[in-house]
Amino acid sequence: MLAMWIILVIILFILIVLFCLILCFCKSFDCGHAGAPPLIEQLDPGTYSFHLKSEPEIYGNHNPNLDFYSNSRKSEPNGDYIEDILENWFGDYEKLERHHGYIQWLFPNKVTGLNRHAFRLNDYEIQEISRNEILRDRVKRSFHLMLDFYGMSMTGDCQFALSLSNNDRIKNLKESPHNFLRITRILTALGEFGLRREQKNWLRFLEGMVERGILKEADYSLNNFWTPAVQAFDR
Repeated sequence: MLAMWIILVIILFILIVLFCLILCFCKSFDCGHAGAPPLIEQLDPGTYSFHLKSEPEIYGNHNPNLDFYSNSRKSEPNGDYIEDILENWFGDYEKLERHHGYIQWLFPNKVTGLNRHAFRLNDYEIQEISRNEILRDRVKRSFHLMLDFYGMSMTGDCQFALSLSNNDRIKNLKESPHNFLRITRILTALGEFGLRREQKNWLRFLEGMVERGILKEADYSLNNFWTPAVQAFDR
């Protein structure tokens, strides 16, 4: 009888441990945190930029990111055309915070993200978006959209500053660390589309915010993701 009780206790202990492990995994996958972003969104900066080859053939004859930037395709899920997003979502902070389907479309990368309805960026799309003045301008407008959301602004000479009414925006950035993942994605997309000056200057501005304690919560992301994401394009 004693042996049976011991076995039952051991089994119960194992089940509790397994349950805790599963719970921790689910939380980290769904939410992420300032310390370590979800694995599926992490980039290997050493291999991302020029060493990771995109695979346009998986889309057949279609280039979904190019179609989106050409304003002929809506973002998914529950999205919109890029011109409608840039015009109607600007300043709608609640939508930009809670909607998780648009960021991979505005700032496509060569790696798979959390949005299964979005597509990896391919080399042909990079070429076409980068050399077309209208499409390239939409990349810049997308960047301004997110800067405003984060309580920041950029002048014509690529200098950055905090917006006058930035307190709520910075507070939201600190309390919603999934936005740190978004910043990694934005920095990478800026590099892909050849906006290196914007990319480097913004990184320096973010570094200053972390150093001054304004955004100290992002120290891990700065050192392990933001800086390497920019450095990847120097290779």
